[in-house]
Amino acid sequence: MPITSSCVNQISAPAEETIDPRWAMNFAAAIDDFNPRLYATDQGALQVHPLYLGYTEWEATKQVMAPVPLTDAERMRGVAAGIVQTMHQPLRTGMHISTTARITALYRHSAGAFMEKTIETTSGGEPVCTTLFRSVMRGVEVDGPDVAGVAPLQRTPFGDAPTLRERIVLHPNACHVFSECARAYNAFHTDISVARKAGLSGLILHGAATMAHAVSVLTKHFADGDMTRIRRIAGDYRAMVFVPGAIEVQAGAAVEGPLGLYVPFQVLTDDGKSAVAGGELVLSA
Repeated sequence: MPITSSCVNQISAPAEETIDPRWAMNFAAAIDDFNPRLYATDQGALQVHPLYLGYTEWEATKQVMAPVPLTDAERMRGVAAGIVQTMHQPLRTGMHISTTARITALYRHSAGAFMEKTIETTSGGEPVCTTLFRSVMRGVEVDGPDVAGVAPLQRTPFGDAPTLRERIVLHPNACHVFSECARAYNAFHTDISVARKAGLSGLILHGAATMAHAVSVLTKHFADGDMTRIRRIAGDYRAMVFVPGAIEVQAGAAVEGPLGLYVPFQVLTDDGKSAVAGGELVLSA
């Protein structure tokens, strides 16, 4: 059934949690990030990977989408198109966070209904993170006028050749481990029968997991693993990442800018397709 543009400006109730070291470490383990800053509980509050926020963001997203009149089959056809995640302050264990999601755009796209959500996370009333999340519901029509999204930020071009390459092997259980450790369960990532009903030939890795791998690799190389330096993460999801398999994280030439160091990147599948395009990681000085 068509999705009506009257759903724009719907907002979720807050999804809240206090960041527990157990779940923060589980997230790091789910993407094989062995950065000691993410595990050193004997040295005070842990640094936390920014993509950890996917849990409360997903809970808020489910709430805001619940009233939208879509069939189960149509909901299964929703795919992530990209994110721009802006960190206003770094994550630490012990923080109490509150996340709300608002539908901010809906418009017709050649692939279906294109939706944008603005997801805000705060702690003690202070901003922590703003995520612009873009998705497309394949084959779903829009009823009502198009509501345009925000103009995209200009990103640092990748350039002609990578300055860094790192290959990551994805074992057969990668989707299951990420689903449980990141609390990002969706059956078509872990249940082959559900994946095939959705028209997939196999299990695919969560887009958030692909992005998290890239952020870990780049932070290790350009910030000595210091997650507190991350100011912005951006990228467009393209080709599906099938599991088992591999991805390759590539960085272009980093440049200095107003917020610090701008690192362009991309992620390729093991057959050379672009899984994340137009990627950019911004690190403070």
